[in-house]
Amino acid sequence: MEKQWAASTPKLCNAMENQALYCRSRHDYASAEPLLNRVLEIRMTVFGPEHRGVATSLDTLAALKRAEHKPQEAAALYEQALALWQKILGPDSPDLAADLNNLGAIYEFSREKEKAEPLFLHAIALDEKALGPESSELGTDLNNLGLLYVFSKRYGEAQQIYQRLWRFVLRRWVTPTPPWPKP
Repeated sequence: MEKQWAASTPKLCNAMENQALYCRSRHDYASAEPLLNRVLEIRMTVFGPEHRGVATSLDTLAALKRAEHKPQEAAALYEQALALWQKILGPDSPDLAADLNNLGAIYEFSREKEKAEPLFLHAIALDEKALGPESSELGTDLNNLGLLYVFSKRYGEAQQIYQRLWRFVLRRWVTPTPPWPKP
């Protein structure tokens, strides 16, 4: 496969990554991992270690490790990806929020809740500043923080977050009048 696509590295990487994602969707992790490792290797060689494609590959590998219930390996890969995205995008980019949430969820799953909270709070701050108080991304961030507080038995803080989330949902998705005409 690689020889046929050698002149077109992005297409090769995309095809291999898509095949790996298909394998992951079928829980065939043993087939997905070598493909994703090869994509990472190709992207590092062709584009250099500080390229968006490399960060994307690290994220994809981390998601695979998360699916395999290997939180330590997933966390290490998400940490690498996050550091690289921060170099590429800058420390205040809202695009960092997804990796902050993913890494926070890994720490929460690993019972390292003290590491998860600042990541969720940082994601909230980035999304709120860049996307505003009505963004759907902010809703995800708030939900993640609320879950962390529930699992940490910090029910008062969880209630405050969920009340804020409920107000957010009402403002965003509930219309004040029915969308159908009156009879």
